[in-house]
Amino acid sequence: MAVLPLLLLALAAPPPSVAVLGLESGSGARAHEAVASAIDDRDDLNLVSTRAWLAGARRGGLRGQAALAPAAIPKVAPLARADAVLVLSLVGKGRARQVHAALMDPGGRELWASDAPLVRGAVTEEVSMELAGRVAASLQPAPPRPAAPPPAAEPVPLPPVPPAAPPPAPAPAPLAALEAAPLRIALGVPLTWRSQSLGPAATPLEYRTNTPYLGVALDLALAPMRLREGTRAPGWAQPLELDLQLSQRFLSSKLPDGRSLGSSEGRASLDLVAPVTLATRTRLDARVGYGFHRFSIDSNPYLPASSRRGLRLGLDATQPLTRWLAIEAGVRYMPWMSPGGDEKAAFGETASGHGLELVAGVRGPLAFARGLGWSAAYDYLRFSDTYSGPAAILPGEGATTGYHAAVLSLTYDR
Repeated sequence: MAVLPLLLLALAAPPPSVAVLGLESGSGARAHEAVASAIDDRDDLNLVSTRAWLAGARRGGLRGQAALAPAAIPKVAPLARADAVLVLSLVGKGRARQVHAALMDPGGRELWASDAPLVRGAVTEEVSMELAGRVAASLQPAPPRPAAPPPAAEPVPLPPVPPAAPPPAPAPAPLAALEAAPLRIALGVPLTWRSQSLGPAATPLEYRTNTPYLGVALDLALAPMRLREGTRAPGWAQPLELDLQLSQRFLSSKLPDGRSLGSSEGRASLDLVAPVTLATRTRLDARVGYGFHRFSIDSNPYLPASSRRGLRLGLDATQPLTRWLAIEAGVRYMPWMSPGGDEKAAFGETASGHGLELVAGVRGPLAFARGLGWSAAYDYLRFSDTYSGPAAILPGEGATTGYHAAVLSLTYDR
């Protein structure tokens, strides 16, 4: 009868809490993220976040790298309420580089250690789930021993007890599709509305597209320092990415006099991106680059073609909500994207302008194909211009042009 209270106590106890230390940044950051996510996805384990571990370290008087070192485990683990700590490190060189995982108890004593290959800066989903399963198996309470039979009783042979089945593996967590990858391709279809206001604010000439127009958009993000294993580069340079964005959109423009003209919109940009992943798994991308925008239209007495180019500055944020969904938001500022020659000839010899772009959306992986995913986003691009000098057509001094777009894309990560 003593077994029943012990079983009830075990069922009522919360799952063991595990912290993951090591490889928080640099070339092994994606391996850390994959292992931590696999532990977090299990029902029989609780993940102690990096933020909670650092908070415990501060209470113990440790800060910086000293708080994340294995030597800090005996002091920080009780404060962070960690029942065990999985320490990750890189061993080997070049293509033979591996992730060394060691499970430590709260006193800093090693329980077991294992090595796994590093594949494109990360570990595979199978390896991360296997490590999480081994951690869970190591921290399960030992079953109570059966009571010995009374001395006078005749020993009764018991049937053999089948070995306990291992706990079922959790459903694959395709977080790799939500995190940074060395190569990411997105092919999308934008649905765009264009509006333009010309002239003084009191009596502007308004131009809008009555129906949205379609196009095609390509986004290619490449991390050269992480694409091939064994690439020698400083730690600060390894996360850097190049992001190339191209799109072409086609529409039939209707002028104020009722005529329909052919027109198109083209965009191109190349940005250098510096990503940073926070303890909350929020990814921030600071970007700087150069962009080009062109609106072409058949010759008419109302609207000239528009061409502009210049520096781009931006910041993006991505936050995973579940293993299947992440939200995104971004802003781009183009401080010197002034009107081109056609607009200057039409509205004023001297012109200045700037652009602003806002992006918000969601994305996630496709369950039936590894590496494939989807994204849906709203994109708003706005140019504000000021003219001076003799105007060829309009008496106004400024123009505002806006592009609203809904973009649905198919993505691929590797």
